[in-house]
Amino acid sequence: MLGFALEPAHTPPGAISPSGGVLRAIRSVHPRTRRVVLLIAAIIMMSVGDLLLTLTYLRYLGMAESNPLARLVLDFRSPALLVVWKMATVVACTSILLWKSRAWSAEVGAWIGAFILGALMVHWSAYVKLAPPRPPIETASLFAGDERWMTLYPIELGERARASVPTP
Repeated sequence: MLGFALEPAHTPPGAISPSGGVLRAIRSVHPRTRRVVLLIAAIIMMSVGDLLLTLTYLRYLGMAESNPLARLVLDFRSPALLVVWKMATVVACTSILLWKSRAWSAEVGAWIGAFILGALMVHWSAYVKLAPPRPPIETASLFAGDERWMTLYPIELGERARASVPTP
């Protein structure tokens, strides 16, 4: 069978009994809350994708980080700190959206968050196609002096990456 029981005819609308099943429970949730929860799931998945791509590029090539708060975290050159910071911000934001999920403002916030992260995924897609694989030292030379350029290389290489390019 499908794994859930049908409710008896005398069950009042919206009531969930232990034998009501998952589908009935989902249907009984407020429609706005369902939409917010689905958007939160999308936000979490895209945030994980962003984190994985960020870590990959920071470890192997380096990348320009436009977010000044992320640059502050990345200055510590700690992947663990980056993961904790990303998780903390995502959990904080999505918790607020979930807490207020019946409010129209939570749905608007969830749509905005999902749209922004969707745009970020489009940006990552273009970046992955355009960023040629180069040796880290060569890439660091190209972006020397750019305060947005970040890496998770050892400090010596990271310091050389931030140094200006020597001129002959």
